[in-house]
Amino acid sequence: MKEPEVGVSTTAFGRRGPREVLGELPPLGVKLLEVNLNWTPLGWQKLEHRRLRDQCIQGGFELALHAPHLHVDPANPDVGVAEPSRSLLGALLRLAGGLRARYVVFHPPPAGDTVEEGVAALGELRARSRLELLLENPWEGPGAAERELERLLDDARMGLLLDLGHLHLARKGGLVQRDLADFLSAFGDRVRGVHLHEPEGGRDSHGPLGAGAFALEPVLRLLRERGMGPWVVEVYRRESLVPSLERIRGFLQGAAEEESDGGESRG
Repeated sequence: MKEPEVGVSTTAFGRRGPREVLGELPPLGVKLLEVNLNWTPLGWQKLEHRRLRDQCIQGGFELALHAPHLHVDPANPDVGVAEPSRSLLGALLRLAGGLRARYVVFHPPPAGDTVEEGVAALGELRARSRLELLLENPWEGPGAAERELERLLDDARMGLLLDLGHLHLARKGGLVQRDLADFLSAFGDRVRGVHLHEPEGGRDSHGPLGAGAFALEPVLRLLRERGMGPWVVEVYRRESLVPSLERIRGFLQGAAEEESDGGESRG
């Protein structure tokens, strides 16, 4: 079985720039960095973008971009909000292409509106770009409920960035009825990546893996068995990052050893 690729989000590194964060990846043993533009400064200077791209090429790193969703609402019925939001997302897709990013994630805004014009606009942006534009499932607001998420994915013809912490909270809030296995059966062919973190105290706190919000190993086992990845650790505190990565590696090593032992016993 091919093991999932493991990456990290810049959310664990405060407000530091992506080039500085890339320098911290080798000791962590990861090659994929998702740059969350809600947190991480990434200006529009072309020279800085070339330096970032060259650093990735030289170090063998891969980038992904998480588009900002705070005050970015391409589905807003007010054209004064929707049109600038669509322009920004279009510009970010062009920027991502120049950076050779793997994908761009769009998270529906917490207080947005899922009118058809805005959803269609996302579909048009995706169609004009060679990059994957992925929709992240929120834990509340537009797109959190199963049927609405399915409609958004269908109308915009986008893949899904499955956020496990958000899914857990949406299930606790009654917006998602299916358990994880059934949810993956329903949405699995759309999943293009996974965010891993755990809520703490019923809040979207992006805590470390193993915090106890849900049984971690069965979740990772399902994702691994169904070949869903990459797995991006999206925690909000630097001290949560290494323990989370260690839990993932410990699980993957144990799962691989189980398969190896099973194969030897059958032989």
